[in-house]
Amino acid sequence: MVHRAVFSAVLCLASVSPAFAQNIAAEFRVTSDWQTGFVGEIALTNRGAAPISGWAIEFDLGGQLVGLWNGQPAVSGSHYTVRDAGWNGSLQPGGSAVFGFQIAYSGARPTPTNCRVNGGVCSFDGAVAPDPGPVASPSLPAGVRVGWKVIDVWDTGYKAKIYIANASNVELPNWRLQFDLAGSIQSVYGGVRISSSSTSRTASSATRIVSIPAGSLISFALIGGFQGTRPEPTSCLLNGLTCVFARLGQPPSPPPPAPPPPSGGPAGFLSMSGATMVDASGAPVRLTGVNWFGFETANRVVHGLWSRDYRSMLHQVRDLGFNALRIPWSNAILEPGSAPTGITFSGADPYDGVSPMNQPLQGKTSMQVLDLIVQEAGRLGLKVILDNHSRKPDDFIAEGLWYLPDFPESRWINDWKTLAMRYRNNPTVVAFDLHNEPHNQASWGGDPATDFAGAYERAAAAIHSVHPDVIIIAGGVQNYGSFTYWWGGNLRGVRDRPLVIDRAKLLYSAHDYGPEVFPQTWFSAANYPANLAGIWDETWGYIPRLGLGGVFIGEFGIGHKDSFQGRALQWIQALMAYMGGTSSWTYWSLNPNSGDTGGILQDDWVSVQQWKLDLLTPYQARQFPTEP
Repeated sequence: MVHRAVFSAVLCLASVSPAFAQNIAAEFRVTSDWQTGFVGEIALTNRGAAPISGWAIEFDLGGQLVGLWNGQPAVSGSHYTVRDAGWNGSLQPGGSAVFGFQIAYSGARPTPTNCRVNGGVCSFDGAVAPDPGPVASPSLPAGVRVGWKVIDVWDTGYKAKIYIANASNVELPNWRLQFDLAGSIQSVYGGVRISSSSTSRTASSATRIVSIPAGSLISFALIGGFQGTRPEPTSCLLNGLTCVFARLGQPPSPPPPAPPPPSGGPAGFLSMSGATMVDASGAPVRLTGVNWFGFETANRVVHGLWSRDYRSMLHQVRDLGFNALRIPWSNAILEPGSAPTGITFSGADPYDGVSPMNQPLQGKTSMQVLDLIVQEAGRLGLKVILDNHSRKPDDFIAEGLWYLPDFPESRWINDWKTLAMRYRNNPTVVAFDLHNEPHNQASWGGDPATDFAGAYERAAAAIHSVHPDVIIIAGGVQNYGSFTYWWGGNLRGVRDRPLVIDRAKLLYSAHDYGPEVFPQTWFSAANYPANLAGIWDETWGYIPRLGLGGVFIGEFGIGHKDSFQGRALQWIQALMAYMGGTSSWTYWSLNPNSGDTGGILQDDWVSVQQWKLDLLTPYQARQFPTEP
């Protein structure tokens, strides 16, 4: 395969106008109510004679969103925008799409108001949303642009990026890009889906982020195939309006950088405001990432570098729509001279052609390799969580506590302080996960020799004495009282013994798995999977609900969609809906060599398990800006 470095770009300028009701009727129903919460659903029905492709509904609703399913929500205060989930976006005449949600509330049960569906006013009573009549197109300045940049070309394929830049002063809502492109589209990355009918393509957001704010830019990548001449996109429509293509030598320039955040910590460090994670300016953010393991093993470096370049893997993580990495490590990588193994320094990366692979890592120690991974992650806008997985390589199963006979607590704390000093001026590393999956004799409170609550507090005090900006992640235990749960998943003790750590820099963590990891009794209950929400409520979900703090789901994953007669798939679908658009999480794992779950990547370390990504994509949060 011959690679040729090439570049081309295509831009269009457009004014954007809203669509209207298109004969869509909306109906709101309450299916369950228990005085402090309810489950509701909204049905959208096509009452017209023509098919409808794509729907988006906006409304106001009080209370707190617990979860939403069969749709892609974007929530700002009490205002909701819910877009189709892709698979339910086409409404044939007489056809319906139904999405559901759970709301927690106090006092009177809230009901949705101020409904608009595809731009038309609706009433939630099943009546057709009326067409408000001709509406003048918003007068946007020539600042909404679409760009096409070819990054690489080989004999029968290419990689390209599409940009949508909104340099105007108004939001671009519910964006949808239509264009013609010959050949095949083999893969799409970056939180976007592309549907095709012959050579006609429609691109739209596959995440909860369905609008492009003023002064911002989005981009996504595709891998295309062709025979003969490489195709270029034509017949561009942005939200239904024609774009005039213009060939330029550069992709659309991003808008001017935002002013720096207010003082109160280095730009880019994150904090907690109650149960909500916020950036340095106080704006809500979420971490929705993936685990990339290996530093905790005998290799003393992330896995996969025997066939991939570390920079290309990080680029792929971002292209897949994630905004964070959880990197497990063992204390052995801090030993003097600790060297990584299993790294290839030749050949071309199969994802983007970087060649020779991993050259910057040659001759580096494990910690120096970690530094370079953090540096590249930061350049790509990926936040990093460092997870102390074990004291010794490959020893996490035997290590239920934070210390060993030959590894005292003082060394555990000093190693964390070493990392705190190393990264205290680097806002890419936003959180320290102090101990992975406490289990067996681990307790929450009680005997000081097994009490993780006390250990977390001592370690946090030492870390914050040199690095007060980092978030402390405190995982649960296995057993509390008479209830046994997943390793690191049981946070029932927080109700009785909350941690005394700066609330703005504390995040509780749980791990949760399906029956593939262990067939817990609840997976065979008669009311499964309806019983799961109640288990999660009591085990860790009560923490944000009662205002005790936020909860981060540091590990969860699935191996096969048909495992346990489909119960594994039901579990992860229920978990994603329960976490909804309010939780931060990191999926286990990117690596395909995880025995319990496999990975997002297939065994070739580059192809994607698309069905797994499809489970996560609707719940991914907005990505952080890249660096120049």
